[in-house]
Amino acid sequence: MRQCKRGGRGGAIGPRFTSCGGPVLGDCINPFHSSTETVERAALDCVHVRPSSLQASFQPPRWGLMRPLQVLLVDDNPAARGLAEEAFSLSGQPCEVTMMESGDDALAALMDKNGIRPDVVLLDINMPGMDGFDVLEAMKAQPHLRPIPVVMLSGSSAPQDIRKAYTLHANAYLVKSVEFQAFLTQIEDFVVFWTQARLTTRPNDAEY
Repeated sequence: MRQCKRGGRGGAIGPRFTSCGGPVLGDCINPFHSSTETVERAALDCVHVRPSSLQASFQPPRWGLMRPLQVLLVDDNPAARGLAEEAFSLSGQPCEVTMMESGDDALAALMDKNGIRPDVVLLDINMPGMDGFDVLEAMKAQPHLRPIPVVMLSGSSAPQDIRKAYTLHANAYLVKSVEFQAFLTQIEDFVVFWTQARLTTRPNDAEY
């Protein structure tokens, strides 16, 4: 488990989240868009809201949920896990990250009644054994795992991959940047967004 350290970064532009339900190619693909139009065309009329702007106006509920965001990252590539670990550490956002190197291990841990219960799963697609789609499908088939948000993390922006992810009920699809500074911004905005989503949807930790 990795406790993210507080840090700082420059002003790079991170992934955008659309307020109208249209996806954004190359950033975070919105799960509420079901059209077969191209991603670029679907995004034309969207008003984009960055998580950082949401953070500025966000007021935590009175009951509060101030514990760090619990993230499960599943990726078979050691270099990718190391890069993600560094990005989470430098993000400046409070989070705890559990990393697993296979879909089989991640699903086993999630299925264990005494196992991990993350706030959100960040799931690579291409893995040996159970790939990301297999894990996603298995999670959504289990009533006790179905409410856990799953974000697919991939270097692929292929329409067929995006369609398959949402067909299997992924909550979001994040196209990973190849530049570290941009990836760092993606991770920071990911944590901010899902921390706020968790605060508004999970008021009672005892239930999870």
